This record gives sequence, C-alpha cells and structure tokens, in this order.
Amino acid sequence: MAGQLWGTYAATVVEAYDPAGQGRVRLVVPQVHGTSVTGWARRASAGTVSAGDQVYVAYDGGDENYPMFWPASAPPQPSPSAIGAAVAPGPWATLTLAAGWANSTGGADAPVSVRWLGSTDVQLCGVAAYTGGTALTAGVYYTVANLPRGMAPGVNFNEAIAVSWDSGQTFATARCQVAGGTTALQIYLPQTVTLRWVAFDGCLMRVV
Repeated sequence: MAGQLWGTYAATVVEAYDPAGQGRVRLVVPQVHGTSVTGWARRASAGTVSAGDQVYVAYDGGDENYPMFWPASAPPQPSPSAIGAAVAPGPWATLTLAAGWANSTGGADAPVSVRWLGSTDVQLCGVAAYTGGTALTAGVYYTVANLPRGMAPGVNFNEAIAVSWDSGQTFATARCQVAGGTTALQIYLPQTVTLRWVAFDGCLMRVV
C-alpha cells in the first residue's frame, strides 16, 4: 500500500518472541501488506500477546516501516498516527540537555528533540552522548533533559531505549521515563556502566 497510513488496522501476531526483550512482535496486516510479515512492531499499550492473537495496528507518522500495536482484548485507543490523520505532526523542537550530556554529532544522529503527534501525543527522537566521564550507577534515574512543560505527560511514561557503553561498544536496552507531573526526561540503566550514548528514537508519550 503506497502513501501514508493514518488509520487503525486489524492484524495477526505471527512472531511474539522478541530477541531484544522489548516486547515487540511481527505481524500480518492484510489491509496494508497482504500476506507479507511486517518488521518488528513496537508495543503501544500494556497487555501480553502470543502468536495467533488478533491485535490492532497503527503506523508511527503514517510510515509503514514503523508499526505499533496493542492487544485486541484491550479497548482500542487512538494511536499517535491515527490522531495525526486529523492533526499533522508538529515541527521538531531540540531539547536543552542537562549537564554531562551533549547531542551526538556522529553520522546521521539527530539531536534529542520532541514534537507533537496530534493533540495529545508527543514523540521523542535523537541521540545524546554522555560526557560526564564517570560510571553511572544501576537503579538510579539520571536526568538527560527537561521537556517543555506543556509537553510533559500527566501520567508516568516508561519505555525501553537503546544504549551503548564502554569502549567495546556494548549495546543493550535501558529504560527512559518522565514521572507524572514532572518535566525531567530520565534514564534508568540495568547495570553500572561507563555510558557512551542513549537513543530516544520513536519514544511515544500521551499528555493527558
């Protein structure tokens, strides 16, 4: 299917084991891809799914390469992409980073930025390099930047992100959060490491 995809579509889970441990699945979406299997689709709501389950799918920014899903057993909720059908995504705004962080300048890396996706959803993107020099401790939330107050979520936001640490370029998954009622964009690491960078690409929040 050519063009942007702003709707919500029914799909079937064909692969539910995510080797990266991020809760992603692969899907068949007949209205969009026929019998072809999608790439990894990110989870857009809570709930567990297994191969063969029916789910709902929407596409981040209307791009068929970025599917998001939620279980059919959960009440369907408008996704950022579905809302974007009526309200086009807003412009990206670069965030001012906290001390010890700098926007990455490597390759095609974008600065850490935020934009509206419709009237209630916010999207993050970009890569931040850690310049503090000291190891970051596991189990502690570290502030990377602060969101514009009107774009901070009214409830806790917590999502998996990609990180790299040490000179060996070890890659792993960490968590980022914005606690309800605050504006601080924070990360939480699974172990004590000398961090190299964090990538917020595709993180979605709902502002209520």
